[in-house]
Amino acid sequence: MVLTPEDVRTKVFTTGRLREGYDLAEVDVFLNEVESSLRWLHQENERLSAMVTVDPAKVMAAAESRERRAEELLRAAAELLGEVGSGLEHQASRVHELIREVATFTG
Repeated sequence: MVLTPEDVRTKVFTTGRLREGYDLAEVDVFLNEVESSLRWLHQENERLSAMVTVDPAKVMAAAESRERRAEELLRAAAELLGEVGSGLEHQASRVHELIREVATFTG
């Protein structure tokens, strides 16, 4: 059973013989402190619980969206790498041609 602030507020203690046991005023003060603390804890628990409530469908949709985006980025990177590689091959070929021309010219 979960103790609530109302449980603390409405708790009734039976008293024994006259003047034996705890000072009722001290017990009341302590119970007021316990009630206040419990009320705060329950409110904080509700607040935090509301923050972590998650819709599994939304989580799944977000994960799928991130996965699609990652795949798009990988494809774009592969295309760019292919273009860079083709450009480098073309430039290397052109450099060889120029070297041959220079060799022919000076040779």
